[in-house]
Amino acid sequence: AASAAAALREEAAKRLSEAEAQHADLLKQAETKHHTAVEKLQQQHAQELAEAAARLASAEEALRAEIAKLKADVEAEKAAGAKVAQDLEESRRATAQEEARVADAQDALRQATERYTNRIAEEKAAHQAEVARLRAEANQAKEDLIAAHEELQAAMRREHSEALAEKDSKIDELVEKLHTLQDMYDNRPSREEDLERIAQYEQALCEQEAAYKKLYEEMHFYKLELVNREQNYNKTFNSAPNVGVLNPMAAAKKKEAVVRIVQQPGSLPPLGGIGAGVPPPGAMKSCRTQSGSIQRRPSSGRR
Repeated sequence: AASAAAALREEAAKRLSEAEAQHADLLKQAETKHHTAVEKLQQQHAQELAEAAARLASAEEALRAEIAKLKADVEAEKAAGAKVAQDLEESRRATAQEEARVADAQDALRQATERYTNRIAEEKAAHQAEVARLRAEANQAKEDLIAAHEELQAAMRREHSEALAEKDSKIDELVEKLHTLQDMYDNRPSREEDLERIAQYEQALCEQEAAYKKLYEEMHFYKLELVNREQNYNKTFNSAPNVGVLNPMAAAKKKEAVVRIVQQPGSLPPLGGIGAGVPPPGAMKSCRTQSGSIQRRPSSGRR
């Protein structure tokens, strides 16, 4: 254990010395970089100071030239100011003259305004008189137009009433004519071809009625025959047959063990009344064999 601890101490010391050496190297590299950066910054600063000094010198030279130029401009402005003062004095004299002329012009304007006001008043009075005259003429023309319009409306009403009366009379005549024509059309005689066709239909109806009567009589005969046969059958084979099955125990109870089994569901069902559902021949319309019995009927309004 002691040897292991000693080995660990030696390894730790070794690692510590290596770390210190690396740290020293890094510190040395950092100092070198710092000195290099500082020298570079000092060189840049010196260069910037030189450039600023050069710019300052050029600016001072430009300012001196600008000051000299401004002094020359001031001298020129002074000369110009003297001239402006002289011009101002002349302008004052001209202004006084212009004010005198303006006063004269104002007097003339006032007089012209008075004349214009008087003229406007006169023109306004004349205009009002003209407007009154035109209004009176317009009212008179309006009344004349209203009277003419009313007269025209009355004439148009009379013409309209006359036209309506004439139309009503024409309508009455046309309605009367229509009624006459309708009566003539409703009471027109039947056509010969229609009468012939009606006669043919009635002849065919008579033939069909005769055939129907014959069939009815035959059907009545057969129904009576069926009823007769049903009655004979029921009398012969018992009118109330017993429908059932053979009972083998019946022989021990009765002396006669004769059992008749009927397989039919019962006696024949009774037929309905004679001719039921079929009308007798007498109920049909009698046949008309002569074409002369056909009456000419008035028209119903349509052919």
